[in-house]
Amino acid sequence: MLPKAYQQLLFLLVASFMLAACGGSGSSPSDSNAVDRSSLLITSDTEAAFQQIVEDTFNAKPDDVKAGINVAISDGDIVWSFAMGKADENRVYTTDTPSVFYSMSKTVTSAIVFKQMEDGHYSLDSTVKDILEDHPDYDGFDKEKINVDATVAQLLDHTSGIQDYLSNLGGLVGLAFAETWKPADTIAIVPEAFKDVGTFQYSNANYVLLGMIVEHIGKDAFNNILAAEFFAPLGMDSAIVLPQDALPENIAQPYDDLEGVFQDPEFGNMMDAFPAYLTGLTRASWAAGGLAGTPLDVVKWGRALYDEDGAAVSDDIRAQLFASVSEDKDYGLGITLRKVPLSDDTTVDGFGHGGSGGGYITRFMHSPELDLTIAIMLNTNNLNENELYAPFNGEELVQLAFELFDVYATQ
Repeated sequence: MLPKAYQQLLFLLVASFMLAACGGSGSSPSDSNAVDRSSLLITSDTEAAFQQIVEDTFNAKPDDVKAGINVAISDGDIVWSFAMGKADENRVYTTDTPSVFYSMSKTVTSAIVFKQMEDGHYSLDSTVKDILEDHPDYDGFDKEKINVDATVAQLLDHTSGIQDYLSNLGGLVGLAFAETWKPADTIAIVPEAFKDVGTFQYSNANYVLLGMIVEHIGKDAFNNILAAEFFAPLGMDSAIVLPQDALPENIAQPYDDLEGVFQDPEFGNMMDAFPAYLTGLTRASWAAGGLAGTPLDVVKWGRALYDEDGAAVSDDIRAQLFASVSEDKDYGLGITLRKVPLSDDTTVDGFGHGGSGGGYITRFMHSPELDLTIAIMLNTNNLNENELYAPFNGEELVQLAFELFDVYATQ
C-alpha cells in the first residue's frame, strides 16, 4: 500500500496540466480594432520595459513561496528572453532551462491532428471507432467509459462526454509506479461512464485518445512524429515529449505546497518529497500536457502556428483554428482566445493556450494584430490553495501577458 502522504501528494495531479479553459469573449482577427500597429518593433526601450514588468511581478511574491520564471517574446525578427529565480536549490533559472508545458501541449496535438486530416487520413466527423477499431488496444477500451462514437471534433473541443481521469487517485498512483507504460494505460483509468455528450467538459482523456490516433495513423511514436513534423523543422531545439523522451537533467524542478507530505504545510520541491512525481505526471499527461521545452521553443511554435506566414500548418488549418473560437465559444479546437485590453481603450486578440498543475504554470499567446508572441513559464504553483501562501496562479500569468502586450502596443 502506498503511504498516505504519497497518495496525498499525488492528489496534486488532479489539477495537473489543466487549463482554466474559459478564454474570455473573442472574435476573429478581422473583427478587431482598426488601429495600424504595423510599424511596431521590439526596441531596447521595450526590452527594458518588459524586464521591469516581469521583475516587478515576480518580486511582488514572497521569496519563500516562489521558485523561478522564464519569459520569451518575439515580434518575428527580434526575440527577447529573460529568466530569474531558481530552477532548484542549486541552480538559477536561465532562459535555456526547460520546463513542462502542461496544457500548452494541446495546441501541438491539435495541429498534428489537423495535418493528418489535411492529408486525407480522417476528418473532424470521423469517430474514435472509425480510426482506432483496428488498434491493438481498442478492444481493451471500456466502452461504457470511452465514447467510441465521439468524433475528432468532439475530442478536440472537449464535448465527447468522456470524463477526465484526474479524479482517479489510485489510477494515477498506479501509473507512477508501474514498470512499463503505454497510452492505453492512461485511458484505462478513466473512472466513470461518459455523459452529457455535446456539452463542454474539459477532459485530458480526449487528447490522450488524439495522441493514440496520431500514432496509429502515423505508424510511429508520438514523440518521433512531432520531432519530424514540428520540432526539428521549426528549430524548437529543446522541445520533447515526456515520458517517451528522456527527462532532461536540467529541467526546472516543480515547486508547490507539500501539505500532506509533511506534518505541517510547507512549500518545496515536489521531486524531493516524491521522486516518482514527474514519472506519474508525464504518463498521465503525454499528448494532453506532457511536452516540455523552453519559452524560446514556445514562441517559435506560437508564431509558426498562428502567424499568417507560419510554417507549422497551412492557411486553411489556421483559418479553421481561428474560426473555432468566438464570443459564444471561447474554447475551440485546441485553441483559446482572450481579448487583450490595451491602455488606449482598444483590444486585440490573443490566441493560445495555458496550463496549470502541480509545480508549474504556463501560458502563451499570439496577437495577429500586434504580430507579437509571448510565452511565460513558472516552476511554481499552489494547487492546495493554501492561504498561508500568496502564490502565482494562471490568471495572473494572463494579466502579466496583457501588461507585456500593452507596453509593446503603446510604445
